[in-house]
Amino acid sequence: MLYSTSVFRYAGEDHFSYHKERAELDPLTIMTCNLGNDRARPERLVPVLRESGADLIGIQELSETQGEAIANELTTEYPHQAMYPGGFAGKAVLSRHRIKSSEQLHLSTVRPDLQAKIDFDGMDITFIAAHPPPPRPQWERMKIYRPTHE
Repeated sequence: MLYSTSVFRYAGEDHFSYHKERAELDPLTIMTCNLGNDRARPERLVPVLRESGADLIGIQELSETQGEAIANELTTEYPHQAMYPGGFAGKAVLSRHRIKSSEQLHLSTVRPDLQAKIDFDGMDITFIAAHPPPPRPQWERMKIYRPTHE
């Protein structure tokens, strides 16, 4: 099972009062994808990302090869990129909007998450591409009882 997630939040002004003041807020389309540490071949990956229509993409399990393909072939569609390739620990954020800053968050001892601050129409958005490790059962602590039949 592959588990991946991306989360975002508005920072700064109160989100709801900001919306009331604006006549119309442009939509923000967000996509997240797990690239499977090189399982998604670059020649198939790049067209999928290009045609997604997403404004903001969080990527998990980004390999060096995939990162190079994205950096070389998607600069027009996603001029703002924060990439930290590294196999299962690799992350990236691709954005049509300016990335003000990015940093790796070491919330897990296994693989870091990626946080990006993005300027979305004058609002700051904090976006986190996260891929926490799956839960691992503690088999030695589990007791399995089997009924005995006499």
